[in-house]
Amino acid sequence: ERYVDKNGWTAYAKDSFPSGNTNEKSIDGDPKTFWHSYYTAGENGGENVRPPMPYDVIYTLPVVETVAGFCYTPRQSSGSNSGRVLEYEIYATADDSDNWIKITEGKFTNDDAAKDVDFAANIDVKKVMFRITSGMNKYAVIGEFDLLVENNLLEKVALDGYSQYIEDNRTYKLDNNLIGAE
Repeated sequence: ERYVDKNGWTAYAKDSFPSGNTNEKSIDGDPKTFWHSYYTAGENGGENVRPPMPYDVIYTLPVVETVAGFCYTPRQSSGSNSGRVLEYEIYATADDSDNWIKITEGKFTNDDAAKDVDFAANIDVKKVMFRITSGMNKYAVIGEFDLLVENNLLEKVALDGYSQYIEDNRTYKLDNNLIGAE
């Protein structure tokens, strides 16, 4: 199995669309259903009103899991690119606190393919925050959010030492050669 079992997960987002496209749609196993960021229709055909980004979606697992990354799947149902996540940050805690530790950030290509993102090491998580900092048309949509199971080829690193681990093990791609940090 490539992904952590989502049975018992909960999802919370302050800025969720109130009817139909709720938080749980991003973890229901069906990429054709989706979570959508909140908006209200503009008056008289005007632009929709929405809170400013970033949008945070918090996933709470029933138990601590060792993970090696995550997968974001855009909306698969309508052919629309509206709300596709373009830029993101991932934060995690190893308990039920809100003492978030930044794990990674990045950009996605604007297409409907599922996007796996590998972490630099295996980490234990209880809660994960998917912070959407940019999305198509200033919306955010998540078809599915998954966590990648532990990768036996990676070291396991304590969450509070993760950023130091990355700094200590940085590699640079230069002329197609990998050079370790000195």
